[in-house]
Amino acid sequence: MFTAFVKLGSPAVQASWIACMEIRGVRNRAGVETARSQSRSTNLQQYEASHRQVPARLVIHKTSKFNQQEIEGCEEAVKEFRIHDLDLLSLAPSFVRLFRDGDYPPLRGTIIDADETQSFLYTRGSIVYYEEYPGMYVPKTLQVRFDKIISDKRLLLEEILALTKMNWNNTQIDSLTPITIKAARQVGDILRYVKSTDSIQARYSYFM
Repeated sequence: MFTAFVKLGSPAVQASWIACMEIRGVRNRAGVETARSQSRSTNLQQYEASHRQVPARLVIHKTSKFNQQEIEGCEEAVKEFRIHDLDLLSLAPSFVRLFRDGDYPPLRGTIIDADETQSFLYTRGSIVYYEEYPGMYVPKTLQVRFDKIISDKRLLLEEILALTKMNWNNTQIDSLTPITIKAARQVGDILRYVKSTDSIQARYSYFM
């Protein structure tokens, strides 16, 4: 499963359109890559039809590391649609943690730069405004792997942090994973009951 969000050149996060996709029922690797390539193109075609233009930048969040075939497939898709920038990130919960003086865990937004290929981000943590940690358990970090990126790493981490606050169906101020991942899982849970021959609505509002 992977999810994507696109931006029209603005540095601010614009998550008005989220493409969610899951490939099922394809056993061999060649078949998987063909299905993924077709689905990426379909999503981009739907975006272009809706907005009358292609996005300037495409960011894809994935829950497992991108392999070389997947990277090449994404690069072919953005080349076909003449998208300028492509960022591929894989996200996973992590038990890497920091210890902070005092009674509360590290601040939300704290970053641990492990190396050039990955960072650990506190998407949940203490909040200065509340002067406490608004949670029940010790917060985990989110491992962010930069599998293939063009944008600045700090910008990518800031976007993930912003997207963890966009689950409007929840009273919690934040979550461990961004809405891109959560939305894809929710849509995937519904699509497992849809036949391969059925027409699937492109807008996320149909799945809420």
